[in-house]
Amino acid sequence: MFLEVSRWRSLWDTLIEKHITDKSIPIPGLKGRALSDLTTKEVELALHRALRLRSNWTSPCPEIRRSCTFVAAPGARVIRLYFLPGQSWRWLISLTLARNPRLYTLQTWDMLAFPPVCIGRKEFSHLRDVSVNRVSVDNVIAILSGSRSALPLCHS
Repeated sequence: MFLEVSRWRSLWDTLIEKHITDKSIPIPGLKGRALSDLTTKEVELALHRALRLRSNWTSPCPEIRRSCTFVAAPGARVIRLYFLPGQSWRWLISLTLARNPRLYTLQTWDMLAFPPVCIGRKEFSHLRDVSVNRVSVDNVIAILSGSRSALPLCHS
């Protein structure tokens, strides 16, 4: 009986929702696929991967399992990083600042590629602020330039 219950899709969907998606925990290994496209066994494995990732991430001594280095903008330092919400942690936004000349570079990275691939880039000489919406199906990045006007940068 318990073996049969453990094969119910509704059980794994409920567990994923309660312990993973409701807590905004990323699910590694989906490769752009939606949970609804996975088999019951794949959903079970996704739950286990997400819980292992969370356990490692929050442990006092996390173990490095994968790393990569990418240059957001040569000679610049990263001043902000954002993941776009609702996209399974696929799109990373980086904002860098170079000193001479003073130049801000905003880039969008596809994190499913290894190493990450830059899919969009915009440079600014004057920048007041950057904001990324936190919850939305449509992701919008707003740029506040020196003239205090908001410039929409990208819309996915």
